[in-house]
Amino acid sequence: MGETSSDAQEEQRQVSEEKRESAEDSRLSQENERESAEDTRFSQEKQRQLAEKMRNSAEEVRQIAEEVRLTKDELRQAREELRQAREELRQAREELRQAKE
Repeated sequence: MGETSSDAQEEQRQVSEEKRESAEDSRLSQENERESAEDTRFSQEKQRQLAEKMRNSAEEVRQIAEEVRLTKDELRQAREELRQAREELRQAREELRQAKE
């Protein structure tokens, strides 16, 4: 009978140990799930920040392109004004030459 009682105690001890191990496994699994969820949230936030930076960069590029376009227009206009001034100077020189004759 002592042996049976001892066997029952050992079995009870093993069942208790298995329950403790199972509870620890569950706790670790839940902790891993929380960490994984946190990592996912962190990754999503980083992706959101990167997308925002990309949108801002795209807007800056658009603004620079517009400034370049305006500068090119101003340069074209300045060249045309220079061409006209040279033509007027050429005509004035021609008129002066003719007046001297």
